[in-house]
Amino acid sequence: MTASETAAAAWPRFRPVDLAQLDAAAALTHRVDTKYLVPVTVLAAVLERLLPTHACLAIDGGRSFQYSSSYIDSPELTCYHDHRRGVRKRWKARTRVYQNSGQARWEVKLKDGRGMTVKHGLALTGGAAGDLTPPMRGFLAEVLRRDYQLPAPAEFTTTLVVRYRRSTLTELGKENRMTVDSDLQMTSSSGRALLRPDLVLVETKSPSGRSTADQALRAVGARPCSVSKYCTGMALLDPTLPNHPWRQLLRRSFISTRMGSDADQELAA
Repeated sequence: MTASETAAAAWPRFRPVDLAQLDAAAALTHRVDTKYLVPVTVLAAVLERLLPTHACLAIDGGRSFQYSSSYIDSPELTCYHDHRRGVRKRWKARTRVYQNSGQARWEVKLKDGRGMTVKHGLALTGGAAGDLTPPMRGFLAEVLRRDYQLPAPAEFTTTLVVRYRRSTLTELGKENRMTVDSDLQMTSSSGRALLRPDLVLVETKSPSGRSTADQALRAVGARPCSVSKYCTGMALLDPTLPNHPWRQLLRRSFISTRMGSDADQELAA
């Protein structure tokens, strides 16, 4: 059974929570994000531990939802390189489409002085196709000016599209979330990369970084890892980019197919 199938079988066992209740309890636009790459057998043990304390987001009877994110960067790939180098004032920007509903958001993610994630969002109307609109450019420029005292790049390009299936748990009575992403695929003009099908990407989001979900993950042997969907996809699909912060992780956990390749292959050294 794949990780996606294991997760799908587990969600109906959790009590449901709707989107309004989830946002009221744990909007978490300013938070500690901790990521784990988790094998299917470990995921099953974690979910069993969380059944008494967590509820699962449910919308129209569904508990697993398709997401698509289109990332932008400067022509020099400023976002990628700043993240790789651990630059303190780093940011990422993406258009996120909730494919089940068709709703879309323009999101800008920053790091504050303590390393916490700060997310700013702008709801988009009329879909999310095409280039950046003036309101999207203005929103990014204002966020960077206000929070970082930095100008926005003069030019942008869409560098990577990431698609995955996500389910979300919230800890009852606390401002803590855990998301589980499966069927993760990253596409660029160079090819396609994907997470191994026996793995899921689990992310905890909490004010402290020490949620019940973090404790459950560590209790069964899962350990935090530094993995960014954007940087992972870029490093997998462009062999000219330096990837030393994630090289071992990419070899172990992801598969890539580059343009002109006849078969899926693990990332070369």
